[in-house]
Amino acid sequence: MDTVVFVMQTSSKPANLLVLMLLVGFLCFCNTVFAEQPQESFQSVGKLPCSDLEYHSDRQFFRGSGIGTHTNARLAERIARLEANAQLSANISISVQSVTSMYLSQFCDENNAVYHEAMEHLTRQTTQRHLRNVQVVCSETDFEDGQYIVYLAVEVAADDVFSGLEKEFAADASLKHLYDKDGLRQILDEAMEETDAVKEREGQ
Repeated sequence: MDTVVFVMQTSSKPANLLVLMLLVGFLCFCNTVFAEQPQESFQSVGKLPCSDLEYHSDRQFFRGSGIGTHTNARLAERIARLEANAQLSANISISVQSVTSMYLSQFCDENNAVYHEAMEHLTRQTTQRHLRNVQVVCSETDFEDGQYIVYLAVEVAADDVFSGLEKEFAADASLKHLYDKDGLRQILDEAMEETDAVKEREGQ
């Protein structure tokens, strides 16, 4: 009887060791599986941060968004910022150019080449000056396939842009004799109402 007990006790040691090895192996396998599971990226779930309707231009703000991709996080952010600023610049330029063109047709001789050149210069000045006061309003970073993906949105207050346009218009030697504050303000308001209308249509 003692011999039987002894055999059972010694034979249980390899069995316990085998169970322990299997348990350790299973835990290692689980850890490996979970560690290798990729995190869902913004793109894989169909989301693009900093670019939805909230970050489109309206009557309060001109906005622009950009995406930068690079293995270096700082360079990815720089690329995103450049793209967002370029889009913002285009939005400001288009709006200001629309306003000055409407002003020319209503209050000036729109066929006068001097006025056209002055208005184009005014548009460029206004756009460039207000790109110095850009605010970042959204920034998200993703990491996928060894690369950083940075999403960025920037904005500039529309009132600041148009107030600057009015001041530059009134101070321009070739245009100030054509300056009509109320007329320009009316056109500015109409332009921003149209911007709001565009954003509303995009949200439908």
